Amino acid sequence: AFHTYPPLQVPWYSVVGTHHQIDETRYFRKQIPIPLHHTMDIIGIDTIGLQDPLKNVSLEKDSQDQVDWLKQTLVDTTSDWHIVIGRHSLNKCQVENFGKGTKQHLHNLLLPVFLKYGVHVYLHGHEQFSLHVQDKGITCIGNPVHFFENNSHACEDETYSWAKDAHNGFILYRVCPLEM
Repeated sequence: AFHTYPPLQVPWYSVVGTHHQIDETRYFRKQIPIPLHHTMDIIGIDTIGLQDPLKNVSLEKDSQDQVDWLKQTLVDTTSDWHIVIGRHSLNKCQVENFGKGTKQHLHNLLLPVFLKYGVHVYLHGHEQFSLHVQDKGITCIGNPVHFFENNSHACEDETYSWAKDAHNGFILYRVCPLEM
């Protein structure tokens, strides 16, 4: 029944999650025309495959291949807006408050790429709270499974906006030529 529900009749873009099988289609780029002759890239990445490849030698080459693909995709694009979507957060506050392991690796691996090649927004999911962070000019938007009432995850050098009503596991994102 949900397939015919009118508000859901929009394009859907999903990325690999924790319980998905890794295959060749786990990262992608979709260029979308928006009014006034502008375009937007939606770039999906596999943060599962990028997690600490040193723990798994077979992932090391695959991880580097994906980072190389991401860099080349961002170099080649002519789009006005670049939105990257991944499963895991890269936000420094979540790295500090939820352990340094793989999130620290992802933060160190991807944030410099996003900064160098002009990523505007990074959307991520499945964190335990909803968070909107400005990290060095990149907007990071987290989509929660749960919401915690307290603001104990704050970092000193980032700007936050909490969404108490964002708890359903989906993000609907609208873009116009002048703003996202």
